[in-house]
Amino acid sequence: MYCKRCGKKINDEWKYCPYCKESLTEENIGHDEMENKNMINKVNNEVKIYSLIFIISMICTFAIYKYFYIFFLVSLITIAIGFIKYPFNNIIKLLFKIFIVFCIICVLLIVTFIFGFISLISSFGSLL
Repeated sequence: MYCKRCGKKINDEWKYCPYCKESLTEENIGHDEMENKNMINKVNNEVKIYSLIFIISMICTFAIYKYFYIFFLVSLITIAIGFIKYPFNNIIKLLFKIFIVFCIICVLLIVTFIFGFISLISSFGSLL
């Protein structure tokens, strides 16, 4: 049988899905094979939509600097919702890791810019 929340194959005796921690009461268990395939397709389609929105907004973050913060916020919201809905999906995990690396790079660039600016100001001060 399959979990209705994450679509993973589960054992009949389990009380909770080991993948998404959903309680496996009768209304949460899909017995019909067609229903399970539809559920899995729905989850995969939603993950594809979240991934596409995330990738497009990250590209726009780099390409359209004027609206950097808007696209960055869209990326953050998209990956957060995807990670909350599907915490055990490998694609969402990968995109979340990419977003974290992107944030770390941004922080390092900002810190480098601040120290470079301070160094520039101090060098002008010594010229006067």
